Amino acid sequence: MINNGAVATADVLKRMIRDGKLREGDKLPSHDKLSRQLGIGINRLREGLAILEQQGLIKTRRKGGTCIRESSLETLHEPIRWHLDWMGHTFPDLVRARAAMESAIIAEAVRARTARDLLALLDAIEQMEKIPLTAPDAEWEKADERFHMELLKATHNPVMQCFGQLIAGQFQRKVKEHLRVIPKVVKRTLEMHRAIFAAIEKRDADAARKAMYAHVMSQLQEVAWNEKHSDRTQGHNKEAAVAKVRQTMKPSGREYRP
Repeated sequence: MINNGAVATADVLKRMIRDGKLREGDKLPSHDKLSRQLGIGINRLREGLAILEQQGLIKTRRKGGTCIRESSLETLHEPIRWHLDWMGHTFPDLVRARAAMESAIIAEAVRARTARDLLALLDAIEQMEKIPLTAPDAEWEKADERFHMELLKATHNPVMQCFGQLIAGQFQRKVKEHLRVIPKVVKRTLEMHRAIFAAIEKRDADAARKAMYAHVMSQLQEVAWNEKHSDRTQGHNKEAAVAKVRQTMKPSGREYRP
């Protein structure tokens, strides 16, 4: 159990990081020196440092001391993953949560987006359209996530960006266990990205919300389809499916001019 003294110690160290007294990459003083500096005992200091390490703010290396970690949301993914797994969440739980959050977030993007944001979104779509259908799944997943990250940036709201990235990180970890990238899914994803972009460009918040909700929730339909056809499609040649879809996947060539 964490006592109040440990939490207070952790808060003092956080203030030192926030105020620039401790910077990213800095090595902390020895426990003896730091405990004297803070006027607390060694045990209390260690408890406070344990909280910071759990929160991803510091990192202890064997024989290398304790350093301030670079500020990144990545450090929060693992604690959140552990907590969600402990609660027993399912992939549908995660999909529904992301659909609800991103359909709300996109309304803010509609309101706050700039011409530069539209260019970034359009570029993300067009870069995805250029990826060969036979490319590795990881390449498609990265391109899809870039579009969603550009949407978060378009809100110009750091709180929405933070929570959006956290749930996206959990989604990306879980999606690999349930979905396969196949040509028909790629085609539908691109169509949905285009529909979302069009709604944002027109500043149509209602259409944007509906398009985003449908886009994220379609993951559940794809999971059901994958499970139904997994045995049937085992050993299926991906290139054969590509030929049927390629003709219907022509980049629009449209340019956005603010």
